[in-house]
Amino acid sequence: MNKIKSSGIILSFILTGFLHAEEGNSHKGEVLSEVKAHALTMIDKRIASLQETKSCINSAQSRDDLKKCREDKKSDRGEFKAEREKFRSELKEKRARLKAQREEKKS
Repeated sequence: MNKIKSSGIILSFILTGFLHAEEGNSHKGEVLSEVKAHALTMIDKRIASLQETKSCINSAQSRDDLKKCREDKKSDRGEFKAEREKFRSELKEKRARLKAQREEKKS
């Protein structure tokens, strides 16, 4: 349960950072909706992963089965982290493009 709370807190900090970074941007609504959609997608994926882990633990018949459940959960966390980093880099690139477009318009 603490890990779930920690994940929620970390996610809120990430979203807050994205939102504050986008203030003053003329495309603020577009980026905001993209960040929100990604956050909701990731939450749904985490919920599904936790439900799979719960099911795995409930059906475990031995210590080895439990170990397998933990290993599967650990691999899911790695995938979530990789997906989060990919999204961050894509968002950073998009911000740079939008900034360049704004500067072009000023010139």
